[in-house]
Parts: sequence; C-alpha cells; structure tokens
Amino acid sequence: MTVNSRVQVTNLNAGLVGGVSASGLVRGHGSITQSGLLILSPNSETGLGPVPGFGTLGAQCGDQAADVTLTTNDGLGPYLFSSPAESAAGSGNSQTFHVLGDNVGGNLAVAQIATGSRVATITATRIVVPPGFDCYFSVQVVYSHS
Repeated sequence: MTVNSRVQVTNLNAGLVGGVSASGLVRGHGSITQSGLLILSPNSETGLGPVPGFGTLGAQCGDQAADVTLTTNDGLGPYLFSSPAESAAGSGNSQTFHVLGDNVGGNLAVAQIATGSRVATITATRIVVPPGFDCYFSVQVVYSHS
C-alpha cells in the first residue's frame, strides 16, 4: 500500500499505531522501558535492567531508606550525569550514581545521563515506608541516540 496524499479521510483513524497516539512514541532511534510497580522486602536489592550504552539500574530497600541507582559501564565517557541527589561529569571506570538518594526530599526524581549523541532520561518514584516494611518503586527510562 502506498499513500501519496496528506488529505485526512473521515472515520479512518490513522492517528493511532496499535492504539497509541504519536505523543506516546519515540521518534528516531530510541526506546522506552519501565519496571511497572516493584515491591522490595526490607534490606534487599535487585537489578532493574540495562540502560542501553550507559550501564544498569538497581533498586535498594533499607531499614529506613529506599534508593534507585545507576551503575555506569566501564569505559563510558566522557559523560554528564545529573539528578536531584548528585551531579557528575567523568569517563572511564564504573561509577554508581543515586537517582533517588537517601538525603533527597520527595519521592519523585528525574535524572539524565548523556554521552556523545546518546541521552537517557530516568524517571523514578518511591514510597518510603516506616522501618521494617516493604519499599515501593516505579522506574521508567527513555533512551535516544542519533
């Protein structure tokens, strides 16, 4: 099938792809990943998966704190990382950064890491609960490169 006209046809909903509007899609090269709701027991941690070309995400549930971290790949760089918990520029050896740190007020953080033509934006939420209870997280990564 070939379309060679920009005329919109009545009752033909070509504005959706698989039920998703254009605003819900990534343009160019990129991806969106998300963990959904993650519940961790006290004093436990888990990997959340890779951030393509940058490193891996993890979540930790302590007695009195909950955190999401990004551990960069060895040899990455130069890069710039920024979140409400910390900011850094570097390259080379693997480093772990806090997306949601213990000392950060609030339960929502947006972090970004960039190198060359690649950018990853990490959105993380948490519920900090009383000591000894489960920790709740939700994490989404939007990754793009040219």
